[in-house]
Amino acid sequence: MLETQRTMWISALRSAAQLPDQSPFVRFGEVLIGLVLLSVMLGAPGRARADQPSVPGPIGYWTLEKNQGVVQIYSCGWQTLCGALVGIELDHPTDPMPVTWNGQSQCEYVLIVNLRPSGDAWVGRITNPGNGHSYGARVSLASPGVLKLRGYFLFSTLGQTQTWTRYPGIPAAGCRMSPADFGSTGEQ
Repeated sequence: MLETQRTMWISALRSAAQLPDQSPFVRFGEVLIGLVLLSVMLGAPGRARADQPSVPGPIGYWTLEKNQGVVQIYSCGWQTLCGALVGIELDHPTDPMPVTWNGQSQCEYVLIVNLRPSGDAWVGRITNPGNGHSYGARVSLASPGVLKLRGYFLFSTLGQTQTWTRYPGIPAAGCRMSPADFGSTGEQ
């Protein structure tokens, strides 16, 4: 299969460039393109970057400060993490699901995007579902069960830090959670 794809690329290059088969430049280009395509198709990893976090990642379920809900942080691309609201505390099972600034359900709302490794943390963006304002975000692990999220405007010094704790389990589908679902995790 790889040989067939390589042959197709070589034929396309030759016809596009209209160069004879004997040209050393065409042969060099064929080899170079073949190596690049082979590494892409095989998913060859690059060298580890020096700015990759040295602590375990924040992937998992996290209880928000004051037990307001649960956010799931997950991989959403190559070295990129996102976070969605997957649990929301409701006082009564029949209470309506809170909505975002534009009237959409907050259930499964992706509020953290583009978290990428930066030193011993991850840096990206966070959006307030209540008003739609987007801020810089810096996520770091104080310990395996404690996450620090700093939301800021322009500079990290112009921000506020929240402490989230790892949620012990998986929130139920539908995002509806009662105060009892939080047990003794996080602040009250």
